[in-house]
Amino acid sequence: IATTVKILGFALDGKRWGGTNFAPYSIVYPLNNQAANPQNREQLVGCGLLPLLARLIDDWDPDGHNANETLLLLVTLTSHFTGALPWQERMRAGGVVGALEKVRGRSRGESVECSKKAEHLLDVLMQGQLAVCMGLHSRLGAESSLQCLDDNPAGII
Repeated sequence: IATTVKILGFALDGKRWGGTNFAPYSIVYPLNNQAANPQNREQLVGCGLLPLLARLIDDWDPDGHNANETLLLLVTLTSHFTGALPWQERMRAGGVVGALEKVRGRSRGESVECSKKAEHLLDVLMQGQLAVCMGLHSRLGAESSLQCLDDNPAGII
């Protein structure tokens, strides 16, 4: 698993691994299969997969090798990591949210299917922030204990 993640990093940098240039699709496909097994997810995250996913989604090129298939696999692969809150935090910190917003906006020629999947992932990833904002709202969160916080800690949250 660690080697596969490392090869993805090499593919993103345009470097050769063992004398071979890998297209992102040829690495994302097996990674998606590995991430489908919940027992592999912790190791994939530990090997640094999430920032690489953000970078690959962010740098997606509609003219690349198997571009649409790669992006669909990337969004599917990312969806495997939305269950655990620490992984969601890592995705937000690693730029996955911004990359998914690009996919949702379809400004680079992304498919409708990819855009819809990105929209769903963004909904899942942003639920916590939305709940905090609602709790801080003067009317919606009038009875929320978040109203007891000063502005500075509330801003940090």
